[in-house]
Amino acid sequence: MGIKWLQRLTETDEQKTQREAGERTKQIEELKSTPEFRNVMVDAFNQLKEEDQQATRDEAKKYEDRITQAKINVDLVGESMQDSLEPFANVLAMGFSKEHGIKVKIDFNPAFIRYLKTLGIAGSNEEETIRIWLAHLADDIMKTELAEDYLYNGVDKSEKPTMNYEEMFQMGDDEEGEDEDPNNRW
Repeated sequence: MGIKWLQRLTETDEQKTQREAGERTKQIEELKSTPEFRNVMVDAFNQLKEEDQQATRDEAKKYEDRITQAKINVDLVGESMQDSLEPFANVLAMGFSKEHGIKVKIDFNPAFIRYLKTLGIAGSNEEETIRIWLAHLADDIMKTELAEDYLYNGVDKSEKPTMNYEEMFQMGDDEEGEDEDPNNRW
């Protein structure tokens, strides 16, 4: 006992710091082995986990609220434009399924139908007119995407199909023997 007391009196600040750190480490190791420490750690972990889950739920709720508000705003704009003389159409993708493709909701006003008819897009009713317009829109989007792909990536001759559109989709009438030039693929 006397030697430890003498060592403490003569130790340097660095030795004192090292001794105290060792004592704290020993105390922590003893504390970690107690059941109370384990319970405190489990409780702290569970509290952090619950706080994280609550934060996730709060963020999801905020996101849902923003989506709901956006839908309300879109509906309000659509309602306000119904009597407008300015053409208005709002296209919303509502979902996708492998069997039916993209389900689309379109909000439009009568001025939009009149506008489409002046462009030469007219069906037997409003629904058919909108379907024709959507087909034109999809075609235009596809052409734009293909052109951008070509501009950015280029097209190698080996990537071009070796048959024409009708042959690819077996739309030609092979039994009647058409008079097409077999060398003219495009």
